[in-house]
Amino acid sequence: MTIPGAIDKRNMLYAPDAKRPFDALALGDEFFAAGRFSEALDFFERIPEPTRRDEALARARKQAVQTGNAFLLGRIAQKAFIPVSKDDWKAAASAAKAAGAVRYALRAAIQAEDEALANELRAVLGDAVPTALAAKAEAAASIAESPEQANAGATTPGQRVEAVLAAGAAHAHEPSAVSPTETAVSPPASEPPKEEKPGAPPA
Repeated sequence: MTIPGAIDKRNMLYAPDAKRPFDALALGDEFFAAGRFSEALDFFERIPEPTRRDEALARARKQAVQTGNAFLLGRIAQKAFIPVSKDDWKAAASAAKAAGAVRYALRAAIQAEDEALANELRAVLGDAVPTALAAKAEAAASIAESPEQANAGATTPGQRVEAVLAAGAAHAHEPSAVSPTETAVSPPASEPPKEEKPGAPPA
């Protein structure tokens, strides 16, 4: 079977014609064999028989875990036809790290809730939380008036660095307070040069 071109593939996936049926499993296998795993997944997801669909998706999941392809694994998890366990994510994180795909490794480590590995990878990427900001965030949580307030700013592991850094950036750009009795005085605008009349002696 020949792999379809872009237009035919688009029509099969998003504008199927009952008069032009296609074998989603066979086409998915063709893309899979060509190493075009994301496109294979497009067709695997459209296999009408649940058993055959899930078997094909399991092959794609195994490929994603073994190669550390966090993007592909995330797609499989999002559709939820078959489960993706924390062990799958952890194995994918290790495979991605070994392959030098650090951002894929970080994404998988976050999904696996492996904080130690996630922090190690953030440090490699230069995304580590500055100690001062991390301490400030912890202090703010510890003095909250209630557990609800303490958890109000809670984030998922993948958001924690960004949230703390964003808080630090906002603090760094806080405008200085101005007393109610003080008003800001703008410097006087410079006067435009006077226009000289034609024939007049220079000043």
